[in-house]
Amino acid sequence: MSFFTPFREAIRALFHKRQLDAEMEEEIRHHVDLRTQEYISSGMKPEEARYAALRQFGWVESIKETCREERGTNWIEDLGQDLRHAARMLRKDSGTTLIAVLTLALGLGAVTTQFRIFNGILLRGLPFPNPERLYGIDLREPGWPADLAVAPTVADVREWQRAQQSCDGLAACDSYRWVNATLDGVALSAGGLYVTYNYFSVLGARPILGRDFSASDELPGAESVALISHRIWMTYAGGSADIVGRTMRLEGRTTTIIGVMPPGFAFPAHQEIWAPLVPGISAETPRGKAVCLVARIKEGQTLPQVHAEFTGFARRLAEEWPATNRQLTEVRVVPLHDALVGDLKGVLVAMLVAAIAVLVIACVNVMNLQLARATSRLRELALRGALGASRARLLRLMLTEGLLLVLGGVVAGLLFAHWLTPWVHASMAQTRFDAAPGWVATDSDATVLLFTVGAALLTVLGSSLVPACMASRVDPMEVIKEGSHGQSNRLVGRIGYGLVVGQTGLTCALLIASLLLVKSVRKHARASLGFPTDSVMTARISLEYGYRTAEERSRFYDRFLRELRANPDFTHAALTSRPLMIMEGWPGRCQWEPQSPNTNEAIAAVATEYVSDGYFATLGLQPREGREFEPGEPRRGLPS
Repeated sequence: MSFFTPFREAIRALFHKRQLDAEMEEEIRHHVDLRTQEYISSGMKPEEARYAALRQFGWVESIKETCREERGTNWIEDLGQDLRHAARMLRKDSGTTLIAVLTLALGLGAVTTQFRIFNGILLRGLPFPNPERLYGIDLREPGWPADLAVAPTVADVREWQRAQQSCDGLAACDSYRWVNATLDGVALSAGGLYVTYNYFSVLGARPILGRDFSASDELPGAESVALISHRIWMTYAGGSADIVGRTMRLEGRTTTIIGVMPPGFAFPAHQEIWAPLVPGISAETPRGKAVCLVARIKEGQTLPQVHAEFTGFARRLAEEWPATNRQLTEVRVVPLHDALVGDLKGVLVAMLVAAIAVLVIACVNVMNLQLARATSRLRELALRGALGASRARLLRLMLTEGLLLVLGGVVAGLLFAHWLTPWVHASMAQTRFDAAPGWVATDSDATVLLFTVGAALLTVLGSSLVPACMASRVDPMEVIKEGSHGQSNRLVGRIGYGLVVGQTGLTCALLIASLLLVKSVRKHARASLGFPTDSVMTARISLEYGYRTAEERSRFYDRFLRELRANPDFTHAALTSRPLMIMEGWPGRCQWEPQSPNTNEAIAAVATEYVSDGYFATLGLQPREGREFEPGEPRRGLPS
């Protein structure tokens, strides 16, 4: 017998059932006729011979059923019957069915949407080759909290690039910002980032058009060049093939577009324009501008080895540059993904747990509906059992009905999630500049598909298993005899009561948690900042190009403040290093005199904000002791 013979026979039994039944009928009739002829030959009358042949052959219908079972396709036929019966029953009670489907759709849609966000940010990781080898490296002082560190400077990165042995590459970028750009006379509203020439090669990203940055692009006096995002290319240039080589105005300079990044690429947050980080521009300290360092460690290198190497670099810099690096003798090496996600992990976990709780409540609701449906059909199920239906057959019948019901909820839930996910992602991006990073992909992958299938199966079991088990345990004689007042209904009452109690408790817990969250958000939104906010306006300016020296920038700030203060629309004006006044100040050190500068005694890590004269008057504040800064006093640390 061939290996495929059983499969051919199963397919023939499934799709040629009538032909096989006819052949079986003919074969049975042939056997009965032969036995009848034998009895007639032995002297029996034809009627007696026929009766004797049938009696010896056995019950024909039972033999037919046995033959059909041997084909191995009965379960498919039974399933088809169960599905048709379930569809009729659900259609018969269409109101309850619609309520159950919508309930499951909301629960499954919410949990699927939240898991797609959770998966895109936390599980899928960064969209680069071998993202587990990408790390961020910062400087820190001994004794600082684990989450506090200082970014290295451009000069630090240059030295580390030449000396390091544990990484395939080191790259750096400055802080995130909105840039002033114009393409074909149209002003662009986009985030920008200044990066070292090897930034994208370290990440493992390449432009889809044009070229990447080269080392010559960072040389002083080099032509101003930039890479743009796919969205800018399509929105502002219409996807023109000649975009490479065209010019745009970027921060007041004519800049040549040398390439376009892939669709959806907006790294590390929502940046869409990238330009070279030219050394010497915006030097905030004698060591240059503070930057964010990205390292791709070599294959086989361990985190302790990388940490030890860069700790040695930090201590060497502390000896060579005591004015700026004296206390920065340690480093923090963290996965780049963790550094970008930050505190968002806890928020996402809480939101996913809340969505799962909503799904559980939806399942309990549907379970109650299924229990009520099963209760109304106890007599029907009892009659089926009395006529020979096994408990397994009744259990399968009820589970099939639940499966069909949940299937409708799954389809509706996936459609709901498909619409809801982009909306949630966009809302997170609008709430905070980096709340939903631009590199997050919320489309469905194998993990999302597996989670959705698992959630659907658990929903089937959670909403249908208890009612199905209850319905299959009925005593046919008891139900037929006692009608709707038997023991089974008392069991249904106890189960229903327990479900209602559990559902109420879970709903109350979720409601309390939601109210606390809303209260926290409202409190945060209404929190007093210590000064009246209704009359204070903020804006951010960038002097990356055009004002290359500290003296040029200082003259610009002086002229800028004079013109603002001379404007009758403003009563006060001041400058601060805190972008848009929504971020914490930059990490700094505070040491009370007259402690020795060579000890760590009485040194505190504090958030530092650099401001101009008139800052507190602009906010309507007055120092409790002493005075505010006055015009002409030396200033430092203001934005570049």
